Amino acid sequence: MWTAVCRALVMPLGRRHGDTELYDHLWRSVVAFDTADAVTARLRRSGFAGVRVLPLPGWQTGITHTFVAHVPGAADTAEECA
Repeated sequence: MWTAVCRALVMPLGRRHGDTELYDHLWRSVVAFDTADAVTARLRRSGFAGVRVLPLPGWQTGITHTFVAHVPGAADTAEECA
C-alpha cells in the first residue's frame, strides 16, 4: 500500500515542489524499516514488558504503528503526568 500511495501521490507532489531526493529517500526508508513484528521482538529482547503494537486505521494501516511498552517494575508515570 505504501508504495502505491507514495508513487501515485507523495512522490509526484515532491517532484512538483522540487524535493525529489527527499521523497525518494522517504519511500526507501519506509520500505527498508523493520516490520512491526521485528520492532516488537526487539522491544521484548531489550527487556520491555507489556509490548503492544497499535496500527493506525485508514489507508496507512500496515504502514504506521504506535508501539506501547513499559519497563518491568517501573512506576506508572502516566498518572503523574496528568
